Amino acid sequence: MQSLANKSAEAAHDITKLIRDSMDLVEHGSSLSADTTETLAIGVSGAQRSTELVERIAMSATKQAEALEQLTQGMDQISGVVQTNASTAEKSATSAKELLGQAEELKVSVQKFRLRG
Repeated sequence: MQSLANKSAEAAHDITKLIRDSMDLVEHGSSLSADTTETLAIGVSGAQRSTELVERIAMSATKQAEALEQLTQGMDQISGVVQTNASTAEKSATSAKELLGQAEELKVSVQKFRLRG
């Protein structure tokens, strides 16, 4: 009987130790779970921040593209005005040459006349 009591006491001691070890492991697991949750929350926060930054970059890129389109349109308008001015200048030069020729002819014609006096 003494042996059975000793074995029971030893078994009870072993069970108590196993329960304490299990409780320590559960507490350690809970701590790891809390740390993991905190780390995941930080990761999620970082991912959200990254998403916000990417969205801001995309909006900035869109605005830059719109500004470049407006700049291109402005440059096209300037090019059109320059081409029109060049054409007008050519026409003016041609007209000036014609006028010069006509002025020379008029000068020659006027020199033929003599005033009596």
